[in-house]
Amino acid sequence: MHWNGAHQNMQENLRKQKAVFLILLFGIYMFEYTVSCVFVQKRGVSILPDIWIVRNYYAALLSTAAGIMCTGLCRISCKKKAGQGILIAAAAGYSVLMLLLLANRGIVSFVAISNAALFCLGLYGGAVYAHMSKLLYHTDFMGKVMGSGFLAAIVLQMIFQHGTDNPVLVVSLLIAGFMIVAGLMFVEPWQEEPEPVCDNTAKRRPLSLGRPILIAFLLNFFFIYYNEKMLRSIANRGFEEYDVYDWPRLLMGISALFVGCIGDIRKRKYVPITTLCMMIPALITAILPMGGQYYYLNMSIFYISLGAELVYIHLMFWDTAPRTNRTTLWAGMGRVTISVSEVLLSGFAISEMADTAVVGAELMLVVLILIVMAFNGDLDLAGIREIPGEIVPETQTSPGTMEEYRGNYGLTPRETEVLQKLITSEDSLQEVADEMAISRRVLQKHITSLYEKTGTKTRIGLLQNYMMFLSEENK
Repeated sequence: MHWNGAHQNMQENLRKQKAVFLILLFGIYMFEYTVSCVFVQKRGVSILPDIWIVRNYYAALLSTAAGIMCTGLCRISCKKKAGQGILIAAAAGYSVLMLLLLANRGIVSFVAISNAALFCLGLYGGAVYAHMSKLLYHTDFMGKVMGSGFLAAIVLQMIFQHGTDNPVLVVSLLIAGFMIVAGLMFVEPWQEEPEPVCDNTAKRRPLSLGRPILIAFLLNFFFIYYNEKMLRSIANRGFEEYDVYDWPRLLMGISALFVGCIGDIRKRKYVPITTLCMMIPALITAILPMGGQYYYLNMSIFYISLGAELVYIHLMFWDTAPRTNRTTLWAGMGRVTISVSEVLLSGFAISEMADTAVVGAELMLVVLILIVMAFNGDLDLAGIREIPGEIVPETQTSPGTMEEYRGNYGLTPRETEVLQKLITSEDSLQEVADEMAISRRVLQKHITSLYEKTGTKTRIGLLQNYMMFLSEENK
């Protein structure tokens, strides 16, 4: 008992260290992403004509999304060492390009260099998203880590923004931060945790991710009206009238952390409906005047809703990516969908529509989102959400039957205990390991031995094999 208690304490300490490490990694990367975008946007105001400021903003979104997609595609077609080489080249390219931005004053060259730098940032973003998705798979703190990372990035960005406007210092810090992210990406302090055991036949195919992509696209419509208004104001007057990086932005991080904590309750069951409820107040941003006494109210509502949307969309894809054949590709698809949908929606000139028309369209979208969420199973709050992959229905076993099964296949007592946990609950592998006070690596060894002795390949296969044995015994 003493050993079990000590081992459980060690496992708990390991979990805390892992959470802190991943918050650090994600927080620094999001800080890099945010400050890089701020730097490009603010520097562009002094160099680019008004129309080019708007165009470069949307080009930057696409450049980052393209970088994320390229990382996923490279991981599919290249070996691991080749993928690492691409990331090293991206780090070097980002550093050189950001330095070039300091001296550049030409319109075309500024657009080209800034978008190339953000493309390199996107390359690393795809790797970071995949890294986070894999390491947080089957943990009970994915949402907390994500929300904490968002909040930490925003706090750091606000402190840094009010601390200095020196472009040389900004670029130096960005390059240093990029190198820190690069270093953390090559550190693997939890190699003892193997890849999750999944049923390959039950993995989601990319086509079935259409509903999450559609939900992300529809949710983004809520923000396009207010976002376009602010963007046009920045293009015309710089950041004098609307400073989108003012203190209300902190509410986005707080909102992200709140939804992230909700996400760790009952396997993210309450995230969709919580997000939708937090986004509905965004309807009034199309009615209230943007300036004057409503300035901070509008911006606060905007950022609270945006924080909820960002976490919901990222959680959907981080939670699903490890169950596909293309984890690296799909882990960053949330960020890609947000960026691409914003660019596509900008083509409809929504900011020029009448306020009542915008509100009417958003109300119809609420109904449509509810329908899509219902088809996706997001509104079934009665039971725990079924996540595609290794889902095992609860099965009752009797001691006598289990002993007969054990004797038939020559299982050890520990293997028998593992088998019973696997086929009588829907607990994740991490939860099973924690309950048995063993590491994931030791659990993996027992599972591999079970597969070899029973001639099965998956957790579901174990259940089917046991049920067949049970039926034969009952004849």
